[in-house]
Amino acid sequence: MRPTWFDRAIAVVSPRRATRRLLARQAFEGLARGYEGAARGRRTDGWRSPGTSADSEITTAGALLRDRMRDLVRNNPHAAKAVAVLVNNIVGAGIMPRAASGDDRLDRTVNDLWEAWPRHCDADGQLDFYGLQTLVCREMVEAGEVLVRRRPRRAEDSLAVSRRRPSPRPPKARPACSSRSCHLASDHRSAPAIQAAARA
Repeated sequence: MRPTWFDRAIAVVSPRRATRRLLARQAFEGLARGYEGAARGRRTDGWRSPGTSADSEITTAGALLRDRMRDLVRNNPHAAKAVAVLVNNIVGAGIMPRAASGDDRLDRTVNDLWEAWPRHCDADGQLDFYGLQTLVCREMVEAGEVLVRRRPRRAEDSLAVSRRRPSPRPPKARPACSSRSCHLASDHRSAPAIQAAARA
């Protein structure tokens, strides 16, 4: 807070009283407002601050905010650097999961499969798993949201690592006394089909 001409005039006669007056004025201003953002003056004139929620603001101006942010990142080196620093601090070299089941053999198997999978996880074949993490985080910072589509792997993808689960073995039916039940017990169909055939 700058001293006024009256404070300076008092300081010529009594510097101690002028100091106490200035400190009292500063304490009064602190009681009147707790934050600099609540100050009223030349710098805050024309500052529009509606009391609407973030959701309602994004509903009406979300597309414009996203476009302006992307334009800033493309044309302003400070904005581009800010996004790069945020992505680097959040993702870094990539989030790397490791198996911790307690079974060393199972952990090694899972980790070996994981080491091979990230190179083939992109359906377009352009990025690995860690590159996708960086892309997702960057889009979250720039656009405020991101949509990730998880597509099941197809046989025609011809990828080295398979994500398809092995089909479960059909349950074995217990042999019964009658010859028809024993014949059904050796059938390789599913258990509901065997039970339906037994009731027929």
